[in-house]
Amino acid sequence: MEERLTAREIAAYIELRKRIAEDEYRLKYIRSTAGDHSRLIEEIERELKECRPKLKIIEGKMESKGIQLIVPFQERIDAISQAVNKIPAEEVDKAIKSKNGEIYAWLSERGKLIRRNIEARNEIAKLNLLMASASTDVKLCVAEALRKGEPGERKANLSDDKGAKIVKLLNRSGVHCAFAEQKLLKGANGWNESRVLVNNEYFWVPSEKLNAFTENEKMLGEVSVKLQVKNAELQVITFNEAQQNEFKALQTQYMEFLRTRKELIGAEEKDLDLTI
Repeated sequence: MEERLTAREIAAYIELRKRIAEDEYRLKYIRSTAGDHSRLIEEIERELKECRPKLKIIEGKMESKGIQLIVPFQERIDAISQAVNKIPAEEVDKAIKSKNGEIYAWLSERGKLIRRNIEARNEIAKLNLLMASASTDVKLCVAEALRKGEPGERKANLSDDKGAKIVKLLNRSGVHCAFAEQKLLKGANGWNESRVLVNNEYFWVPSEKLNAFTENEKMLGEVSVKLQVKNAELQVITFNEAQQNEFKALQTQYMEFLRTRKELIGAEEKDLDLTI
């Protein structure tokens, strides 16, 4: 049976690629400095040994599906990388330490773009998955917008439901655009939604439900702390009937708050399980 590729795996690939690049740089830098850093080197090498095979597995799936990852502002990121790679390593290290100068400005700009892409990895993953099954004109139009970080000149039909979803995902990823006259145009459609953070991942909820989501997260956190305390107590004492009832009530509340969260971001999470 052919292996399927999910948007969640592409999102993980984006994060893994950044983590590996950072670890490789750290390893190179540490090895070039004096002192005994054997323990730190072993730690980084161990992490790389764990991450690289995971990256290769997802990369293999992407290649089999004909997907070459495209991220927002890729042209600018690549241009900065090419410029920095031409500079002697000691000058780059000096710029990082001093935190000033043109080289540092380039690195800072690239870092901001990459961090934003990491935060938007779920949306970027969904976009790349949708592009893979789109018509050639849509694929080229969206790829151009992603690479440049803004709409280009290519035309494409994005008037259907799938096209509307692509335009929304572009805006969420930092490529502000609207669709009109068979083209992507600069400027946003102004969707009324807000970004929220759940378990180190960003999701989107309708703005009118943001207060409800925020309150639910607050209550969820409070109940979670109380449950942790109860679980710790359970390790050293036997609960009486009243304590057992209190514990069960907290568990019920916790599940209810989780269900509310699921109702608010469930569709976003479900999209991450889309496959090709």
